[in-house]
Amino acid sequence: MNTPPVNGFTDTEAQFAAAAEARIRLGFAILAMAGVAVMLIVWRWPVAAGFALGTIVSFVSMAHLQRVVQVFTARAAGEGSAEPAAATVMRFLMRFVLITLLAYAVFRISRAALYGYVTALFLPVAAMSSEAAYEAWFAVSGKRRSS
Repeated sequence: MNTPPVNGFTDTEAQFAAAAEARIRLGFAILAMAGVAVMLIVWRWPVAAGFALGTIVSFVSMAHLQRVVQVFTARAAGEGSAEPAAATVMRFLMRFVLITLLAYAVFRISRAALYGYVTALFLPVAAMSSEAAYEAWFAVSGKRRSS
């Protein structure tokens, strides 16, 4: 039995969209593990160590950004929040300060490790791009059409 679309989405499409966050995190983990392996093989341990540290910072930053976006979205929708807006903005900006300070510390320890660290900061972009490509494939492959 076919369920009528709600807000233009079928049940299959809604479930697919709801699972996007989990797929992005899985893609991030796969890219991170592959990246560390490649760094170890090609550039040895200093770059791999910087990449591993950058991966951790990048994941925490991605999770923090998701939380900040949820808070901003709730505010825009008129939902109240116990946290003042200035505190939310300050935490959002402090994320960049912490990433920069860690990059400086890594640079002071090992320039090679800095290359791995900075490379890992782009993992969320790669994971989200992979998800976007997968969703585009899902949309054009006909999987969303029910028989």
